[in-house]
Amino acid sequence: MVMVAPGQEGREADMSNLAITLKSQAFKLAEGGQSKKALSLIESYKPQSVVESRILGHSQAEILMFTGKINEALGLLLQIQKDFGSHVAILTDIAMCFYLLSDFKNWKFAFEDLKAAYEINKDFLCSERRSMVELNIAKFLEEDGEVAAASKLYNQLMIQMDERKDVPRFFRVMAQAMRVMSTFRLSGMLANTYRRMISVGSADINLHADVDVQHALLLSELTLAGAKNATNRLIEILNNEHISDCLLYTSPSPRD
Repeated sequence: MVMVAPGQEGREADMSNLAITLKSQAFKLAEGGQSKKALSLIESYKPQSVVESRILGHSQAEILMFTGKINEALGLLLQIQKDFGSHVAILTDIAMCFYLLSDFKNWKFAFEDLKAAYEINKDFLCSERRSMVELNIAKFLEEDGEVAAASKLYNQLMIQMDERKDVPRFFRVMAQAMRVMSTFRLSGMLANTYRRMISVGSADINLHADVDVQHALLLSELTLAGAKNATNRLIEILNNEHISDCLLYTSPSPRD
């Protein structure tokens, strides 16, 4: 397996701005329910370097994951890793695919690879990439039974997002932290975090992040105030067609 040299991950953005722009356009199409158009847009571009090949191939895999085609996404990610080299973002999604497929043996191996690559490259990652990798590492730590380490990382991320005034990511991190606090009955920390979330205001977040936030608020209200007080939010969630669809593990109807 080819590994990206330390520091290379942070420099690649400067080498492939066109590929990154194309990736952004494709994601907007996919989030708008036009995944086929998104994939076609990426396939229409001929990569000019190994870096672009990896970026655009990874983008295709992310769109496949977004549309629930996990096996197909995993196969593509493993091929990209073999052909164009590994990268902390690719390792993150490989671990996520194994986890979603309930292949916990390979997930554990992939998680160890991710942690090792992160430690080598973390100081070279852009702030956005680093925070998203750390968010996934925190989730995986939680799943691996390292709840204290996961909670510590969630709290560090909340502070960072708050300092950057990055409200959408602040919501995403806080939702994960609140879910852990609710599950393990950390009521003191949960009460403070809950108050912070409902005081931040609104944010432009996508549907999947909104599901996480609503789920976190529901669990928090259940833990802090009991089932009766959480019922109103549950009714609101179930009356929201798209959110309730996701909570019931079905996908909104695709538009392509």
